[in-house]
Parts: sequence; C-alpha cells; structure tokens
Amino acid sequence: KVIKAARQLGYKMNSSANEPNALKKWQPTVAFFIPVNSVWMDMNVIHSSINRHRKQTGRDYNILLCPYETGRLTEKIDRVHISAYESAVISIENENDLKELEDRPGNSPFVIYNHSSSKYSSVSYVADEAISQAVKMISAKGCSKILVLSGRDSRQHGDEYFNLFIRCCEENGIKLSKDAFIATENTMIGGAIAARHILN
Repeated sequence: KVIKAARQLGYKMNSSANEPNALKKWQPTVAFFIPVNSVWMDMNVIHSSINRHRKQTGRDYNILLCPYETGRLTEKIDRVHISAYESAVISIENENDLKELEDRPGNSPFVIYNHSSSKYSSVSYVADEAISQAVKMISAKGCSKILVLSGRDSRQHGDEYFNLFIRCCEENGIKLSKDAFIATENTMIGGAIAARHILN
C-alpha cells in the first residue's frame, strides 16, 4: 500500500538518502517482560546473555527489557504499546498473571517462558521438569541399558541435577550400574573420548 501510494503521489527519494549509512537496515525488536522482584532474575545477566546469543547466531534484533511487578503484568503490557516490538518473551511466576494474560482479547505475538499456556506458545527451562520428562521418555521407550555422560566430578560433588536424574531413574525402574557412568570433561575432546568409550 505504501509503495502504491508513493507511485500515485509521484514520490521521489531524496538523493542524500542514497548516501552510505543514510538508511539504517530495519531490525525487529523483541520485548522481554520480566518480573522485577524475581529471586533468579538479574537484568544485567539477561541483557548480556541475549547480546551473546545475538553475536553467536549472527542475528540482529533490538532488545526491549520490560521489568514488571508480579501481579501487574497486563498493566505493564498495556503501558508498553504493541507497536514498540514485533514479539515478546514473557516470564511469568504468578498464576493470576498467566490467567489475566490468557483472558485478554486478541492473540498477541507472545512466547510464555517457564509456564504452559493454552493460548500462547511456551518454552520451559525448568530443569527438574526437563529431567523428569527425559527419564519418562527413556522408560517409555523400554531402554534396557543407558549410559550417562557427566562432568568429571558430578558424582563426587553431588550436583543437584545429576542426583535428581539418578533418583528419577530409580523411581522409573531404570537401573544404573557403576559402569553406566562416563565421566569426561565438557569439551570437544571430552565428547570424542566419551563417543569412543560408548562405541567400545
């Protein structure tokens, strides 16, 4: 519609606009709605992690951090106009916030973080849920023998996620013998050593 209108109006681009760097490439903006009083949230860590991801993937997008008070998510969403971003990742800790969000009319470009939603796409990084689901999948497939790759000191230092995995295996009837564990360093070389061990 814009191009059609420009043609109808006989619009000609300003010659200075053709100079290098005169026109910036359009970049999408991703908003991050984050509970400001969350014990595990650190805005600096989040911002630097997102920037690291942008560099690693070569993706170029703008970041809009939108901290909000728990229980006031929809109020914050209403204050940050939808035209300010193309999509948003929303971290929710409060069930009421999720319910209010799902009750809103329309279908905004939201991805819910660490909660399941019947209306919006969602992604989870709750480790204990991921571990439990992984073990249930292993059990459902009827695997009789599994090997566990771990850091060199996972068993000695009692890593909580590692211990949770072992407990879930026991609860689901998956027996882990001592030789089921392959301890290796978390590097490419460590991965190659582990692969050789598995193949042997």
